[in-house]
Amino acid sequence: VPRGHDEYYSIIAGPDTVGLHDLRPTSPTFGLGSTYLFEDTEPMQLMFPRGLAHGWLFHTTSIHLQATSAEHSQYHPHDNRGCHWSDPDLNIEWPFEPKHVSERADAFGPLSDLAF
Repeated sequence: VPRGHDEYYSIIAGPDTVGLHDLRPTSPTFGLGSTYLFEDTEPMQLMFPRGLAHGWLFHTTSIHLQATSAEHSQYHPHDNRGCHWSDPDLNIEWPFEPKHVSERADAFGPLSDLAF
C-alpha cells in the first residue's frame, strides 16, 4: 500500500498550469480534475494532500518550488507512479498540448493501469 505524501507547490518564474485529479475514493471530489494557472506576477501557492494525481505544464521556461511532507529517502516506490498526462479519465483540461514531454512521462500508461 503506498504511503503517499502531501505536497506544496509555488512558481518562482514563468507561467505554468498545474493539473490535479482526485484519486481518493472517499472524497466528495473523487474522479474530478482541475487546473490552476500560476503566474510569477502574482504570488500563489498550492498545497494538496496525498491521493491527488498531479502534473505541470510549463508555458515557457519556468522555475518552481515543490516540497513534500516526506523525505526523499522515505519515498516508497509507489509514491512516484504516473499515468499519461493526456488520459481523458483524468478530467484535466490542459490549456494546450506540450511541445516537450519527458521520456518517462510520455511512456506512462493510462490511469486505469494504476493500482490503488
